Amino acid sequence: MIPKVSNSVKRLVISILENKVFDVLNKSRKDFIVSVLWHILSIKGRINFLQLGRFSSSLCEQTFRNQFEIEFDFLSFNKQLINQVVSDERIIAFDPSYIPKAGKSTYGLGRYWSGVAGAAKWGLDICGFAVVDIVNNTALHLKA
Repeated sequence: MIPKVSNSVKRLVISILENKVFDVLNKSRKDFIVSVLWHILSIKGRINFLQLGRFSSSLCEQTFRNQFEIEFDFLSFNKQLINQVVSDERIIAFDPSYIPKAGKSTYGLGRYWSGVAGAAKWGLDICGFAVVDIVNNTALHLKA
């Protein structure tokens, strides 16, 4: 069972995709993006292609795999979202994070500082940028 996500979130995503920045996307691609974001917000637990296909009533796992090979400008999408939702009093925050990863062939593997462990550990480093809304005490992801 998928928990229901508010329809206002769906309307917000659709309004952003109707912006002139996303005119290059056809209707099926826009519908796919809305579907993916809807499912990511709805599914509890791990999100992968199998889960997306399992919980989607109209799209199969292979469709999700194929569509994710096509590039999407998430930076522009996130900027549009931030401009619609966040107040004018905002700052940009930088958050380096450590991700544990086993194996030897993943690009970027090395020893990185883990603040939780208080030591350098084997894995990946991800650097996230977020826009912090000072008035509402919230932050929205911008780019990683």
